[in-house]
Amino acid sequence: MLSKIERGEASPTVVVAARIASAFGIGLSDLVEAPHDRQTAQVTPRKERRRFIDSKTGFVRELVSPPFENRRFELVEHILPEGQSTGRLPAYPKGVEKQLVVHRGKLRVRIGDTSHELSLGDGLYFEADIEHEFENRGRGECRYYLVVVAAK
Repeated sequence: MLSKIERGEASPTVVVAARIASAFGIGLSDLVEAPHDRQTAQVTPRKERRRFIDSKTGFVRELVSPPFENRRFELVEHILPEGQSTGRLPAYPKGVEKQLVVHRGKLRVRIGDTSHELSLGDGLYFEADIEHEFENRGRGECRYYLVVVAAK
């Protein structure tokens, strides 16, 4: 699969990309593009955000925060088309936390065997060291912002 992706013959789903990143011990954002040097202040124009698009589901993951090396957190925007799911994402290393807020639509978050139904403005915190999945449960696209905090 890696060889096909490198040659441009295949486009991974978000689950496959997350598993590849996990196998290399890096974040999904780092798989998309190498990190940059830290600056005192940096604007990240929307049109220049790192973007991952799952060609199978249409799921979009955009890195909103600057792609600094050795960063402690990431702010990402997820866009899930109607009726779509990310699929079961692999567990992160122990100590990684996620917090999200729904900006548009309805979202079901499955963490292990537990499900949480979220609507506009609802927030959720969870420890990401267990498989989890995001699913659009409403009409139209679902947008949510997600903060990923690295293990200490």
